Amino acid sequence: MHFFTSKLINNLALLPTINEILQNRDNNSQEYFENYIMFLSLCPPEHETKNMFKEVEKSYKHDLEANKLMQTLVKIRLSDDIIRVTPEFLNEFSHMKLFNNDPHNIHKSLFRKYLIQHNLGIFKKYFSQVKLQRISEMIAIEVNEVEQELADMCINKHIYAKINRINLTVNFKPKQEAADKLNDMNFDLGKMLEVIETTCHLIDKENLKFDIK
Repeated sequence: MHFFTSKLINNLALLPTINEILQNRDNNSQEYFENYIMFLSLCPPEHETKNMFKEVEKSYKHDLEANKLMQTLVKIRLSDDIIRVTPEFLNEFSHMKLFNNDPHNIHKSLFRKYLIQHNLGIFKKYFSQVKLQRISEMIAIEVNEVEQELADMCINKHIYAKINRINLTVNFKPKQEAADKLNDMNFDLGKMLEVIETTCHLIDKENLKFDIK
């Protein structure tokens, strides 16, 4: 797949679609299929990347069933499961062609980096605040690397995160402005008044039905 270069990895708009790739593969080559998924895994875990993984999962089930390693990789990037980025896990992919033809280990570095960022995106989805040490233990990387990848994701506007260096926690929830807090309170108050009004109406209805005074 020589049309892929390192410059394309961060520009999904330039990546060929899965259908364009597989329509051109010779003799239904499984290697073509593997290369596409592996190069896609070198892209940041953003919305466009996830959509392309979904397209693979939806349209090429038989290819994935025939290649359990690629099936695992697609499931990882589409799931909300935390993956421990251990050397043992990474070694499962070490034989892939794009790693063997990578003398400077650029592809290996990106592959690991975006697995880590995939995990951090899951933390952001389910936690408003969490200890850096807890993240480190769950995904099997050092705390300083957790901080580096969080910073990278924030710079690229993939997530919001703020690190408290006093208690070593990361906060994924943006601080609300006073106007936003007031709007939320007004909305909650309005919903509560609706419930009270509905309840009073039902009580009056029951009183009339049973002639309760």
